[in-house]
Amino acid sequence: MKIKHIFSFLTIISLTFSTALIVLASENIETSNVNITVMLPKPDKPEEPIMEEAIKPPVPILYPISVYETEENGVRQIIRTYELGENESPDYIPRESFERGGIYYELTDIVRNESASTDVREHTESVGINTDTREIEDVIKLLAPSIEFKSDDGFMGILTLNVTSIRVETSGTKKENFTVSATREYPHLSSNDTSLIPKTIIDGGRTLMLAEVDWQTQGGAVNYEEIPISYTAIVKYTATASRTVTTGYRTTAEYTGSISKIVHGKTLYTAIFQGKSPVSELTIWVEEQSVEILESEEPISEEITENMEVDETDLSQKEDEVIENISPIESKINIFLVVLSTALSTIMAVALMIIGAYFLIKKKIKSNFITTLPETKINGGEYDT
Repeated sequence: MKIKHIFSFLTIISLTFSTALIVLASENIETSNVNITVMLPKPDKPEEPIMEEAIKPPVPILYPISVYETEENGVRQIIRTYELGENESPDYIPRESFERGGIYYELTDIVRNESASTDVREHTESVGINTDTREIEDVIKLLAPSIEFKSDDGFMGILTLNVTSIRVETSGTKKENFTVSATREYPHLSSNDTSLIPKTIIDGGRTLMLAEVDWQTQGGAVNYEEIPISYTAIVKYTATASRTVTTGYRTTAEYTGSISKIVHGKTLYTAIFQGKSPVSELTIWVEEQSVEILESEEPISEEITENMEVDETDLSQKEDEVIENISPIESKINIFLVVLSTALSTIMAVALMIIGAYFLIKKKIKSNFITTLPETKINGGEYDT
């Protein structure tokens, strides 16, 4: 009985301790919420594409082929001559004013003088056409007396027909059948009987067959009556033969003549600079250059700065998103208490099951043992085992 009382006492203590741990852990968990802070980053303003400055091709330098000075009626001039090719632009001819010998010169005119030559050569062009006849007189009528010609390399001109170059050749043939006929006359026949006439004849190496007969009568008068004396047979013989027939002709002819092309040479540009007086005109020239410099200056662009400060409304929104803050150590302690109480409860439940099973088995064995022993009287009539 003492063991049962001790077991019951331990069971009550373990259950009470486990229940207290569970309640304590649950209260801590309920009163302390895990805080999750969500920080929403402010979307960045898309960067504006940086415009790369276009790389300007280098300005070609043009050098004059000749430079000379002139003076007429007290006006001094410096004349520069430039020779430019097809791929060179006159825009690169220097136009800036300059000083020489105490005199300042300004550009007044640019004169262009283009040089070109003509290249001529003889050319023969062959032309072919299809004709139905080979007669030269008929073929000439089908050919144009002259044609315009342009070559791939730019030469052009008018070419004239060369009649002596006309050639006509057979372009196609075919085989066809035709009928050959011949006529024979057989006079002085005694009767108009076809057995007296040959059925075939040889003509031109071909064998001809009898086709038709035309009888003629020769006679005399007997007792005033016309009586045939003899007969003449006019016989036609025919046969089928084949021959080759020309279906068409190919005529070729040549056109000859001179063709030419304009060849562009280099172009001469003459730049004329006129001198001005060294005193009064110098001041004007300096002022004009200053005005040009001022006009060419571009205004300095002011940079626009953007306000990057965070708005108070954004901060309040972020503060609302923060629920509560909790220490990570306290959260781990609460979880540990829950796990510990659960483990103790499980261990005590298993221990109770084992002890209960032990007493149940012991009682069963004892009851079985008592039923097998003989009964004896003790103390005046009571039975004991």
